Amino acid sequence: MRRHEDANLWGHSLSDAERRRMEALANRDAAAAAAARTHAEIEAAETEEREARALLARLNTAVHARDAVERLAEMERKLAVAESVRVEIETEEAALALLKMPETALSELEALAIEIAKLRAPAEADSASVKIAYAPDTPLAIGLPVLKPSCTEVAFPA
Repeated sequence: MRRHEDANLWGHSLSDAERRRMEALANRDAAAAAAARTHAEIEAAETEEREARALLARLNTAVHARDAVERLAEMERKLAVAESVRVEIETEEAALALLKMPETALSELEALAIEIAKLRAPAEADSASVKIAYAPDTPLAIGLPVLKPSCTEVAFPA
């Protein structure tokens, strides 16, 4: 009987070990499936991250491009103003070059001014240098000296 009991015990142990083995295999398969799902989720998350990084890089590129376009527009506006100023300066320089007088022109002008003053001097000497207009009811009359170009004396009219 002892053998029979031992065989039963061994039979139970064997079936118990077989059951545990099956459970372990099932657990292993479940863990492997979970690991495979986790790896797939990791791969999907990494793919999403790469796509998000690519989109972020495109967004940054677009922002930088927009800023560059704005800076370019500002620089083009400044360039247009500078070009306008340059053209104006060149035009004025060209006009100034046409207006430049020879170096002797100033001395010639001074000589002409002196000659004109000499020609006008006798006519100016014969005319009165001061005229006084009195109100109609003023009784006083003031006499002014008459200067003659050839005289050194001053004569007052009576």
